[in-house]
Amino acid sequence: MVATWTTFQNTKGVVQYNLQGTSLWKDANATVTLFTDGGTEKRQLFIHRATMTNLKPAKFYNYRVGNEDAGWSAIFSYRAPITGPDWSPVVAIYGDLGNVNGRSIGRLQTEAEMRSIDAVFHVGESPVL
Repeated sequence: MVATWTTFQNTKGVVQYNLQGTSLWKDANATVTLFTDGGTEKRQLFIHRATMTNLKPAKFYNYRVGNEDAGWSAIFSYRAPITGPDWSPVVAIYGDLGNVNGRSIGRLQTEAEMRSIDAVFHVGESPVL
């Protein structure tokens, strides 16, 4: 499982994760890639990617991203992928956040909180907020 997030500064990126119901956090260091947008402002973001390993299939995990100096994100959760040939994931695929008529994020959040989807694929733009 890979966590991906962006920052405006080139900071050390870490994902901390644990099996729900346990208190031991594991750390995974992120790789960092500089991204410069193609617009006139040439905004720069740093894309962090960290891989969480040795996960138990179908178990729920908590995670947060950041570091001790810059601070941590909120704690989020996910279910590790189920293994085996009988698993048929339910995915949500979308391509537009809807800057003007933004309903995508709210709907995806509701579906995720209800645990009715296994994964989200965002195939469109990624705005700078």
